[in-house]
Amino acid sequence: MKERSWPEYLERHKKYLEKQKDYVVSNKNALKQKYGGKCIAVRNCKVIDSDKNQVRLLRRTYKQYPRSVVLVSTIEECVNPSTAEVPSPECK
Repeated sequence: MKERSWPEYLERHKKYLEKQKDYVVSNKNALKQKYGGKCIAVRNCKVIDSDKNQVRLLRRTYKQYPRSVVLVSTIEECVNPSTAEVPSPECK
C-alpha cells in the first residue's frame, strides 16, 4: 500500500471531516448540554467518545479506531473555528 503524505491524506478526507463538523454545528445546543467543556470524537455523525483531556481522547480514539478517520475537537472550535495569523518569512 502506498504511503500518503499528510496533505494528501487531509485532502482525501476533507469532505468527510466537513460532514462531521457540520453535524456538530447543527447539533451544537444538544451537544453543548451533554459534552460542554469537553473534546469530542465524532465518527459517522455520532459522538463516539469525549474527554476533558484532548491527548487522552486522541489516544483512546486511535486505539479503538486505528484505521478510521475521526474528528476530534471541541464543540466551540467546530462552531467558531479559530484562525491563526502567521506572518510569512518573506514579508518584512
